[in-house]
Formats: sequence, structure tokens, C-alpha cells
Amino acid sequence: MRNNTKNIVIMSDSSKACYGGGDRISEHSIAAFKGYYDLYAVDYTDTSKYIKSIENEVSHTLRLPSYGKITRGMRASFSLGILEILSFPFFMINNTLVLLRYFRKYHLGKRSTVLYPTTKKQLIQAYLLHFFGYQYIYHAHSVDNRKSLFYRIINHPQKKATCILCVSEFVKKNIALPQCVKHYNPVKSPVKHLIGESRLEGDRVVASFSTLIGLKGIEYFMRSARFLTSEDVRYEVYGQGEEFKNLERLQSARVRLKGFCPDVSEVLPRVYLVVVPSVAPESFGLTILEANSFGIPVITTHIGAQSELVQDGYNGFLVPPKDPEAIAQKIDVLMEDTDRYLQMSRNAQEYAQRFSVSNYAKRIREIFDRVFSESVSSI
Repeated sequence: MRNNTKNIVIMSDSSKACYGGGDRISEHSIAAFKGYYDLYAVDYTDTSKYIKSIENEVSHTLRLPSYGKITRGMRASFSLGILEILSFPFFMINNTLVLLRYFRKYHLGKRSTVLYPTTKKQLIQAYLLHFFGYQYIYHAHSVDNRKSLFYRIINHPQKKATCILCVSEFVKKNIALPQCVKHYNPVKSPVKHLIGESRLEGDRVVASFSTLIGLKGIEYFMRSARFLTSEDVRYEVYGQGEEFKNLERLQSARVRLKGFCPDVSEVLPRVYLVVVPSVAPESFGLTILEANSFGIPVITTHIGAQSELVQDGYNGFLVPPKDPEAIAQKIDVLMEDTDRYLQMSRNAQEYAQRFSVSNYAKRIREIFDRVFSESVSSI
């Protein structure tokens, strides 16, 4: 039932990333909220793909002034320049006043409104607004070095959050505050049920999907091809990034760089296995769940949230980081034992259903409803 006294202000920063995973998760959240709350969106741009996708889903969008925009189309939001850092306090204070005027204009009272920052930049902005009585739920998508100066800066705003949605147990342990709640990201189910039988004929494709940077470990995936004993296996590496030129030297007749993939769902139906060879802990692993939803087992490293999402021997295999021989050995296992592959394919698709969009929507509404109820009871 719609309740017009409950307002959510979705606070994002899509000014530097073309269209990232965090934007997709915000879209899922907005879809979950629509019809239950009045929605308002705040961002540092009004031209991003993300803003264009949600502008008809919310009551109003507000563009905040800021310094620092995307450069060369590839820079991420954590790439900061000196001028941006120096101007940051000014913009935070200025935007606090802008937002307070905005809240008054649209009658977004502090007792009927919950702020929903989805980036660290907006977390700090929400923190400033909490001094005026507004509460906020922070959606934490990343893991940070707890010893760094940056972490010390954002830790106090985290402590003041009413609730922190953590995309994995790994993120929850990293933040380690009592208001942390684990809330996994969702994955859409494919239209058709796709178990592995259809992939047993002809060449079998083993694929990876990621930004081509060192931390993703794609080099070790590509190197694993030389240790394979199975024939009729093709490697396809999808992605762009600073490591592209270095990885070109690892190409061969069976290992090819395929470039950026705008829609993995178009490629996955013909993929036999997916490898996620990250050499650093990740906060989540959407590629793992996307592959599982298509009935594709995943080989990934036994660190970070990757090891949460893959149950070794059930929906995939865990291997040590930087170990191409281990990757090859697990690929060979599932190439040679098709009965085991088909069972893991069924397991994978069943497992992915736990992370359905409907489950995500139900859970996030429960969390926001609880915060709204506690706010009302405190009046």
C-alpha cells in the first residue's frame, strides 16, 4: 500500500563512471521501492546513463554542483585530482544548504524521510545532513584499508548511519559496526532454463568477464591454457582496461581477447565455464551469480566475497590466487567428467535463485520499513 508520508532520497554519484555495477544495484533498489515510497534522486550529473534510466521512476531528480568529471571515458569515481580534493569541503557545505532548501521545497521532513547514500561521497553528504535531524541508510559496495587515512575519514559517517547494507559478509566484517546488515546483490534469472546439456557439443568455451586491470588476475587465466590436457577448449576474455596491451601477448589459437561485452546475457548461453581469477579480495562477484543463473559453474579464487558465492565442488571450484595450473586442473575436471558438470550446472542454477530480484526487493523494503517504523515510534 502506497504511503505518501514515507520518502526516500537516493543519493548517488554517476558523474565519473559510464555505467557501473553500483548503478545497476541502485536501479534494482528503486524498482523495489516504487509504489511503496515517494522517491527522489540526487546525483552530481543529470546526463549519465543511470540518471536517464531512473528519471521516470522517481518523483524528481536534483543535480548537485561538484568538481571533477569523467576523463577519457575510463576513469573510476575513486580517481581524485588535487583540485577536486581541495574543493571538496566547499562543495559539501554548499550542497548541504542546497539539499536543505530542496527538502523544504518538496516537504521532505526529517521524520518522514530516509536518505539512501550509495557512494562514499554521498555518505559524507548524508552525514552532514544528519546534524539537521535526517537519518540515513548507507549501501556499502566496497572493502577499504582500515589503516588508511581515507578509512578514518569515512568511518565516523559510517558509525552515524542508522543502518549499513553490506553486499557480502566480507564487506560486513571489514566495516565491523553493529548496524551492519548483510544484503547480497541480486541477479536476474534468464528467460529460459539453461542447464549444461546444450553446451556439451563442439568446442567448449571457457570465458572471463571483467575490467582488464592487474587485480582481476586475467593473466593467470590466460596462462592456464598451456597446462590443459583437454582438447576442443576455447578461451574468450571479455573486457577492456589498462592491461589490454599486456594481455595481447598471451593470445593464441585457443585464447582470444574479445573486447568489451555490453551484455553478458547474450554470451553466456554458449559458455561452458566461467573463470573469475581475481588476485585481490572482491566485495562481491556479480559475474559469478550471472554465470550460475545460466547453469554455468564458476572457477574462482578462494579469497574475499568470491569464496562466499562459490561453494567448492557444488556450484563451482575455488583455487589459489595466481595459480594457472590449478585453474587448468579444475577446467580439465569438468571437461572430462560430464556427469559431474551437469550436476554442478543444475546446482548452479538452483543456487542463483537465492539471489533473485524478488528476494532482494522484499528484504530491502523490510529494512527500510523497520527504519521508518522506528522513526515514527520515536516521535
